[in-house]
Amino acid sequence: NSLQTAILTGVTESPVTVRSFWDAGFRNMFNMQFLKDYTFGFSTNGFFRSIGVGDTSDVDFEFSVPVDDFATDWICSHELTRYDPKNKAVCFFFSGKERIGGGYVTLVFPYLPNQNFWNPPMLLKHPEEGCDFIVSGTATVGNALYFLAGGKNADDEIEFKTYEFDAADDTPVDCY
Repeated sequence: NSLQTAILTGVTESPVTVRSFWDAGFRNMFNMQFLKDYTFGFSTNGFFRSIGVGDTSDVDFEFSVPVDDFATDWICSHELTRYDPKNKAVCFFFSGKERIGGGYVTLVFPYLPNQNFWNPPMLLKHPEEGCDFIVSGTATVGNALYFLAGGKNADDEIEFKTYEFDAADDTPVDCY
């Protein structure tokens, strides 16, 4: 529920103590992304970013005002935050946003921190009607953002594949 920090005490018997740094209301370890001394993420209080670098514990919840209304129904534990180096964007994935055409979809809000600008939201859905496209994992590898997405397919079986974010096509990629 909070971001913990380790502090050196200088006491030999107990050299380190752990204290709460932010009590922002995280629900999973993928709600946050560190990017060049700053932190971005999603909590039970909504979108957040750190204001300063280093040891400051100030949190900014106001930078997301343009998109806050779109995320009022977001469940914190369904959100994944990851950096997209190709577009220089922090992407906020909300998995299982709603059912469209019989399958669950994922909504993505890309934020461009260098420009302090929100790109339009993107809806990720399976090309086949009735299939889920629930993003359950994200990873930045090299200069690309990858995500694991799937759920029930047309045959009512569970199927997940890896995709490259903002790729030329929606073809799954082979990954380890």
